[in-house]
Order: sequence, then C-alpha cells, then structure tokens
Amino acid sequence: MKITSLAWMLCFAAACSSKPAPQKPVGVESHGTLSGTVKVVSGTPCQQDVPACKDGSAGYEVVVYSSDGVSAVIAGKATTAADGTFSVRLPPGKFYIYTPAGPGMEPVRNEVVITGELESKIELTVDTGVRSAEAP
Repeated sequence: MKITSLAWMLCFAAACSSKPAPQKPVGVESHGTLSGTVKVVSGTPCQQDVPACKDGSAGYEVVVYSSDGVSAVIAGKATTAADGTFSVRLPPGKFYIYTPAGPGMEPVRNEVVITGELESKIELTVDTGVRSAEAP
C-alpha cells in the first residue's frame, strides 16, 4: 500500500513539474517560407553597337499573388539578391507567380503551395524576349 501511494505521488509530482508544450496564441497563423531562384533568359540586342544585356536576375521583383478565382491579391513581394535567389514568408495556401514568357506570349503562371511552417522552393524563368542577331 505504501509503495503504491509513493508511486502515485511520484507520478503526480512528475506530471505537475513537466512544462506544457508551447502553444500559438489564438488568431496567429503559422507562416511558411517560399524561396527560389530567378533565371533571366536574355541575349545580345540585335544592334551590334549596343552592349550586351546584363544578367537581370539580380534585383528582379518577385510578386506573389493569392487568388480566389475572381481577383488576384498581392500576398507578398521579394527582390532577388545578386545571385538571383529570393525568399518570402507566406501563410499556408495556394499562390501564383506570373513570369514573362517572351514577346507576344501569355505570362507563365507558376503555382506554389505553402504548407504550415515548411519551406517551399521554386525556380522561375523570365524571358525578356531579347535575342542576339545570330539567334534563329
């Protein structure tokens, strides 16, 4: 009987002294991270006396949209670093990034899904439409 009572007391003391798991405040939504790389496809202008285009991957503005199917709302923005990488925090959900596909072409719709606090990655290609004189 004494052993059983002592065991219960130890279990109760252990339960009371353990710290509860941290909880998120009510109304605060967890955010994930969208990170990626932007590759700008460009070439040399057709005029031979004009210098070649610089790589436009650095400083490119990435605009992330959320959509309800009727209207698009900007959910976040990021500017690429010198190496073309970017990162933006977003709540869970489905998002879209539109990138140019070249002259006369519809923009490419790039879809990404953010799940909880995880990181999602995407590689974007931006076509400026500039081609060299030698290009077919």
